[in-house]
Amino acid sequence: MDYDGFRRKLNIGEIDPNKKQDILREREYFASVAPRPFLHGLREKLRGGKHPVAVLLLAFLGVFLLLLALVYVKIFFIVFLLLVFYVYTLKPKLAKREYKGYDYLERIAEPTLHLFDDKLTLGYHDESSDLVDEKMPYQNALAEARLVKPFGKRCDQSIYGWCSYDWENESDLDAFEYVRMCLYYVTRDSETDREDVTTYFNGHVLKFRTSFTVNGSIHVMSTMSKKSLLGGEKKKNHFKKIKDRELALIEVGNREFDESFDVAATYADEAYRYLTPAVTEALLELRKDCFFSLCLKGNVITIAIDNETFRSLGKDNFYFAKPAVDPQKASEEFDGKIDAVRFGLMTICEVKEAVDPGSRYVG
Repeated sequence: MDYDGFRRKLNIGEIDPNKKQDILREREYFASVAPRPFLHGLREKLRGGKHPVAVLLLAFLGVFLLLLALVYVKIFFIVFLLLVFYVYTLKPKLAKREYKGYDYLERIAEPTLHLFDDKLTLGYHDESSDLVDEKMPYQNALAEARLVKPFGKRCDQSIYGWCSYDWENESDLDAFEYVRMCLYYVTRDSETDREDVTTYFNGHVLKFRTSFTVNGSIHVMSTMSKKSLLGGEKKKNHFKKIKDRELALIEVGNREFDESFDVAATYADEAYRYLTPAVTEALLELRKDCFFSLCLKGNVITIAIDNETFRSLGKDNFYFAKPAVDPQKASEEFDGKIDAVRFGLMTICEVKEAVDPGSRYVG
């Protein structure tokens, strides 16, 4: 399917009903081999009608746990942790062989993406060459390209889902990729056993291929206002400082844009060629919704949005981990996942149309 057709399908919410039914049947099979949820038997009896013994047992358990929580806070906390460990770690390991060997990503997750287009797959190519000229870990390249805050020698990473649209086909100028990530570091005080978490980035990274190609690189970074000692406001940029002469600082002459962004480029004329009035207006409109930074290198635009939620993008749009227990209400849950994927894809396309001068606008 071409990009225009893909975009139209997203806009009207069109999917193949036969494919949907196939996946729903697969989800029902998965539910039949997955471990049962906690207190599953009691829940089923309560759903089926009035069962005095089940109600009495559930009420007794609730009162007991409440008293335990009020009187023995530490004991309750330990019991709660043990229960979580059992339900989400130990119980799946004791499950049926079919559950243990079930490939959830291949049999349910990717087919869910294919409801919208067969070019969609799970994954993200973390190539540092899309951002910098030297080979380095991708998270370091993100900091080097001024897309995330600079961090020290150590940085932990958590991924909450990703998707790819025909990225391996370098000739497809409609290709894009997305990943939801958090970059952070945890320090522990050995005396107090206290943990402090420093977050460098918690949001969304998107990248697009474009027919617009530049020499060197262009960096457009959102700025923040900070109160000065005298009460006035001054711009603050929390990305890696620009100290060398390899990058030129740019102002486009649009007062609102120059106050909202810092722009640096290897070649000034390339930056002016990219930042047309139409692009600057689109970036300003995007800035109303989020704090972001973008890097254009060659024909790849990478944009990092430092917000947990942005429009229809949240933490779980493309998160497809195998459930630890039998999913309840499989049909309703599946409809919710389809909507989450669809709206997430629509937001990705909206960002592409804002930052890519060669993007197509489809009504």
